[in-house]
Amino acid sequence: MNDAERFEAKWTPEPNTGCWLWTGVAIPSGYGQFIIGSRTDGTRRKVYAHRWSYEHSVGPIPEGLQIDHLCRVPGCVNPGHLEPVTPSENIRRGHEARGTTAQHGTNSMYTNNGCRSRPCRAAGSAYHRERYARKRAEGAAAMP
Repeated sequence: MNDAERFEAKWTPEPNTGCWLWTGVAIPSGYGQFIIGSRTDGTRRKVYAHRWSYEHSVGPIPEGLQIDHLCRVPGCVNPGHLEPVTPSENIRRGHEARGTTAQHGTNSMYTNNGCRSRPCRAAGSAYHRERYARKRAEGAAAMP
């Protein structure tokens, strides 16, 4: 069996969304992994299934670009749902899809002195103030 035949056997169509859901091995974040090549000639390696699908169906991924899932499903390998974009565009689209932009007017809740791993202080403070006020209101409403 060649790589393309093995790939075809490892996804199933999802009728409602048009996604091709990966049924093979996946990493914890949901992205599929696919082993290509041969042990005998030393070309065996792991690749992301969505990247292999795009490269096999559409063509090479341009240098410096990432593959974005337009459907927002990490396990989807449908080349029609995949688009090469810059890393910053991929991050922006992900934040936009999750609704994680700050409410206080900054561009992103996930910028804190260049670090994208935690909310900026103003956004975090606003979130905690709102949460505290909501919990107090729920507690007051529960009292007879």
